[in-house]
Amino acid sequence: MGISGLLPFLKKSSVNCNVQQFKGKTVAIDAYCWLHKGAFCCADKLVKGEKTDMYVTYCMKFINMLISHDIKPILVFDGQPLPSKLGTELKRRENRERNKIQAREYLRQGNNSKARECFQKCVDVTSTMALELMKVCRARNIDCIVAPYEADAQLAYLAVQGIAHLIITEDSDLLAFGCPRVLFKMDQNGSGVLIEKDKLFLSLGGRAEFFNDEKFRRMCILSGCDYLPSLKGIGLGKAFKFFSGSTNSDINSVLFFFFFNCQFCTLC
Repeated sequence: MGISGLLPFLKKSSVNCNVQQFKGKTVAIDAYCWLHKGAFCCADKLVKGEKTDMYVTYCMKFINMLISHDIKPILVFDGQPLPSKLGTELKRRENRERNKIQAREYLRQGNNSKARECFQKCVDVTSTMALELMKVCRARNIDCIVAPYEADAQLAYLAVQGIAHLIITEDSDLLAFGCPRVLFKMDQNGSGVLIEKDKLFLSLGGRAEFFNDEKFRRMCILSGCDYLPSLKGIGLGKAFKFFSGSTNSDINSVLFFFFFNCQFCTLC
C-alpha cells in the first residue's frame, strides 16, 4: 500500500508533531488504515469467523483522542474495488490464502506464535467490519463518507478543497494525490510524522523552483505503484534523478529517451 520507500525518501520534508496542534480543525481519516491495524489485535478470531468487535474499540480510541483535542474527525471508507488495481488485489488475495493455510498448519503443530503471525498477514477488512464502525460513529454524530472507489481520491478532494485541514493515513499515495498536509504513523497519544506539500522540495533537490506536482507524481509512478508492474531496477532514487534532469513535458518522449538514450545508461 502506497509508494514503496517514499516516506524514508522524504525524511528532509518530515517533522515530528502531535495532532493536538490542529485543535479546532477538521481532519479526514483513512478509516481502512485504522481498521487494518485494529484487525491485527483480533486477527485469529476474524480469520476463524469468531465474533469480535475489538477492531471497532481500537478505532474508537483514536477517534476519542481526536475529539478530546477539539478536533472534528471525518472518516472516509473505501467503496467499490478499483478496476485498474485488479492485478494487485488478486496478488494480495493469493497471499492471504497462502498465509491462512500456513496459519492452520502452525495451529495443528501447536505453534501458536507463528500461527498468530500468519493470521495477521491473511486478515482482510470486510465491508461488514467497516459498517460496524460506521454504526458506532454515526450514533455519536461522527461524519462518515464512503468513497466511490478507494478512499484516496476522496481524502485528497477534502484536503484540496479545504474541507479537511489534515489527512491522517498510513498510505503514502496521499502525497502523490497532492494533499497539503498528511500525518503518518500517528499513535494513540496523537504523535506522528507530518509531511507538508510545501516542504516536499527539501527532499527533492532542495530548490523550490525545480519542484512541481507533475514531476513528483511521475517520479512516484516510475518507481513503482499499485496500478502498474514495477520496472526492474528502478526505484525512487533513479526515478528522481531522471525527472529532476528533464524539462520535457511530453511523457512519452521522455520515457523513450530514458530507456534508449545512452546518455542515461548509468541509470539502468
